[in-house]
Amino acid sequence: MPAFRRSRRPQRMQQDEPQRATHARRRRTAARLACAVALPVVLVASLFIDARWVGLLIRAQVDHRSHREFDFDRLRFGLTAALQPTAIVSGLKIDNAPWATDRRPFARADRVRFVWTWDSFWGEHITIRRLELTGADIDMERDAAGRRNWRLTQPNDTGPGRVRVVALVPQRSTVRFFDAQTDLDIRTRSEPSPAPETLAAAPGLPLTQRIVFDGRLGGGAFSGDAAASEVLTFVDSDAAFALRGQATTPGATLAVEGRAGDILRLGLLDVALRVRCTSLASLDPLLQRTDLPATHPIEATGRLRKHDADWTLEPLALTMGKATTLRGRIGHRGGPTREARGSIDAALKSDAISLEDLAGTDSASGHGREAPQWQDRPIARDTLLAHDARVVLDAARVTGLPPGPMADVHLAASLQQGVLQVEPLRFGFRRGSVAASARLDASHTPVTIAFDAASKGVDIAPLLQHLAKDDALRGTLNGRVALRSQGDTVNAWIAAAQGSLRAGLAGAAMSARLEAKLALDGGRWITSALRPGASVDVRCAETTLDVAGGRAVVSKLYLETDHTRLHGSGSIDLTDAAYRMLLTPQATGAGLLRLDRSIAIDGKRGGAMRTRLVPTPANRPPGQRQDEAVCDAQAAK
Repeated sequence: MPAFRRSRRPQRMQQDEPQRATHARRRRTAARLACAVALPVVLVASLFIDARWVGLLIRAQVDHRSHREFDFDRLRFGLTAALQPTAIVSGLKIDNAPWATDRRPFARADRVRFVWTWDSFWGEHITIRRLELTGADIDMERDAAGRRNWRLTQPNDTGPGRVRVVALVPQRSTVRFFDAQTDLDIRTRSEPSPAPETLAAAPGLPLTQRIVFDGRLGGGAFSGDAAASEVLTFVDSDAAFALRGQATTPGATLAVEGRAGDILRLGLLDVALRVRCTSLASLDPLLQRTDLPATHPIEATGRLRKHDADWTLEPLALTMGKATTLRGRIGHRGGPTREARGSIDAALKSDAISLEDLAGTDSASGHGREAPQWQDRPIARDTLLAHDARVVLDAARVTGLPPGPMADVHLAASLQQGVLQVEPLRFGFRRGSVAASARLDASHTPVTIAFDAASKGVDIAPLLQHLAKDDALRGTLNGRVALRSQGDTVNAWIAAAQGSLRAGLAGAAMSARLEAKLALDGGRWITSALRPGASVDVRCAETTLDVAGGRAVVSKLYLETDHTRLHGSGSIDLTDAAYRMLLTPQATGAGLLRLDRSIAIDGKRGGAMRTRLVPTPANRPPGQRQDEAVCDAQAAK
């Protein structure tokens, strides 16, 4: 019998568990209903009865739950003209949380007035429609674990808050906010303006208060001041306030003027802005980054309109350094949820772009830091996957490339689900043009990249600027490049590159002095010295490079004049730009002081080029003459 009772008791307990859960839910529901009825009754009753006893209950409840001193001189309840419940607290003082970094009280205020909604008594959130602070000193802090010192009844709760403040009216008050999770520490002080002012963009919202602020974000310090209208709006409000002010950091200044709302999220903006910075690198400490380029000074102006995650910056006008300009429009459209993808759309035009301005120098930035090894950094797949984008750029002139200034540059780029497509990319030089396309696929790993380009009639002279004037080579370049690769860094792309480059010259000529050097013909060199400026026609000039495993092999290099045929071979290591070339000349007739040798050339990027004479290889290329019509046809392809 005892054994029977022991076996039945757990079964009865299991049967009772759903009943106990049901009873618990009923008790919670009853408690909420009681609060929903009792609190409004107490509030209405307090309009006619002394509220001191209500204040004693509130003080005791807060002291018991938060273990912090909560005190005030007087508490009054009432109703607004719109019959919304209101409370006024005078002489408020609340101690700080035991874990707070600052031992000052959490709150001290001469007067605090709350206006909240009726559904705050029974709803999920307590909504304060208006919070007025007079003579207040508030110290707000969130620690690394997510605890907030303004949570009085549930001090260790790190979940979402239940209190929402819609509008704030600060008067002669100081508010400090420190967030250990983002390393943000900001202090603001509000003061009445000497005289109200009105902005043309917000005629119904006079500027009545001045707000001075300073702080730091990460390793970057900032400060500033602003004139604002009386009420500052927060979440759950479509109302705006007028704003005019500026913020400064070492090396950068931001000025704004217009209307703003939802000050915590900046969910509502319609402002004219101006940004100046000595270099993008000067923003590193504030943005908690170390990879922004050391550019030349930048100044940008525009009108920013923002509502939640959607924003546009139009018209945008930007200048960088001495030559670069941009103007146009940039817009962003957020997804319907935080998980949804956003999209960026930009249409930009430029009178001139200097690649030297974009690259900048360390001395220009004033930081004196070493240039980042960007080739070894992983491709930012997360960034490419986070947004879609469409960018169109038209530039009248681009400078800073070895071939010389580019003109009429047109670029259209799209980013869809991690796939970046640049097509078309067109630009011209003083003579000739280039059409190219590129595709980068970051939707999977490793990242793959493809690049195709074709040049037509491009003047070769700017590519050979290192040659002396008397060694000039002239002509137009026609060629095609096709490269493919994969990897998660730029260096990995170079090491895995596959493809080819084919090029030929049309209508080419070279100086007689250069031909004599390439032919190792001493007699012709002496003759050319007596005829400065003399030139010879190039009947054929073409080359082919095959790329594999990060190495480009010169499988064909041929140049022919009436007196000389030149064959070449070699290779280029794309990882460090080390090159080796062997040029073997062949004369088509008799010559004086001619050397039967080959020319060996080698060097490396950033180093000097070494040239020497070596014995002609035994497998000398055949000496037959290239058909000129075939050569010209190949060069035109």
